[in-house]
Amino acid sequence: MTETANHQTPFPLFLIVFIGRIGPARYFAGIAVAMVALFAAFGFAAGAMAPTGAGPGTWLAIPLFGLFVWTVVAVTAQRLRDAGKPAALALAFILGPILLLFPGLELIEYAGALLALTFVAFLVAPGFLKPKPSDEVAAPK
Repeated sequence: MTETANHQTPFPLFLIVFIGRIGPARYFAGIAVAMVALFAAFGFAAGAMAPTGAGPGTWLAIPLFGLFVWTVVAVTAQRLRDAGKPAALALAFILGPILLLFPGLELIEYAGALLALTFVAFLVAPGFLKPKPSDEVAAPK
């Protein structure tokens, strides 16, 4: 399969590959899939903290968190490419939420809502970038 930077990545491949382009609608769909994986990871991790011990399936928490990270980086890189921005900028859009995630869990009583809104803002921001026409993306100025 050969994808170029000028073609839309087909469904559901856009969730796992780093090549091609996707529009805002597919970006938000990818973020929704990633958030489902994150909530499931938290659910399985919470089962490990139960007073009765680890429940069945707690071993799925780490792979689901990995799926969250992979999906966010993949769709963000494609979305940034579609907007004419460097795909390496995707690291900033994933490091921001991840760096907020763990302190946010620790400070949930004090600034939980603010940190949650900042987390979501980092994730959805690339979806609001204006797409560039194919000829501008192929030959940036």
